[in-house]
Amino acid sequence: QGYETVVDPSVFVRFPLTSGPLAGEASLIAWTTTPWTLISNTAVSAGADITYVVATDGNEKVVVAEALMASALGEGWEKTGESFTGAEMERWSYRPPFQVVPMEGAHIVLNGPHVTTEAGTGLVHTNPAFGEDDYRVCKAYGLPLVNPVRADGTFEDGLDLVGGQFFKDADATVLKDLETRGLLFRHESFEHSYPHCWRCHTALLYYAQPSWYIRTTAVKERLLEENEKTN
Repeated sequence: QGYETVVDPSVFVRFPLTSGPLAGEASLIAWTTTPWTLISNTAVSAGADITYVVATDGNEKVVVAEALMASALGEGWEKTGESFTGAEMERWSYRPPFQVVPMEGAHIVLNGPHVTTEAGTGLVHTNPAFGEDDYRVCKAYGLPLVNPVRADGTFEDGLDLVGGQFFKDADATVLKDLETRGLLFRHESFEHSYPHCWRCHTALLYYAQPSWYIRTTAVKERLLEENEKTN
């Protein structure tokens, strides 16, 4: 109950490197199934022990996990001979796909234990406001948590490109803009089960927000005393 079958985008995006041995020469190809979260991209996660290769089609160079090169890039790509582990790529910087949300100290490659070579490119777009694994790895690196989406599921007014839009509706806007600027490497669609409100059938939003916890054991005896006074 509460889950519905939907078709969502599966997106491969270029993240041009700005530091490290491939700065200005190659792009990370990161995978995401939530294009709207790219608006506040914070990092790209790599597996520390995963081997990544540089590949070229004669026109550009890209970086993907060696084990996923064929499935991620398709035909016409060859290895250049350069390879790196995720640990060697740690803290390489890149140009984010969008710069509409101010963010200090972000847009670097992180090493995350959640990254695998089961699907995608072995490089994962990371946004701590909208994913548990993302939150944990960004917190470990001291990166900011920036959430431009309001509690009603719409982007904050005043944001370029997506201001006021419902988060799922922003997918199409984001994809069109990425394609226009040459950052969209590949776009597919996939069918999967996604949580929805059982009443209104609106897609639900996985959302980080402040929480408070009370140590009730510290006042247990007083609570019991007050309970005795309650009819």
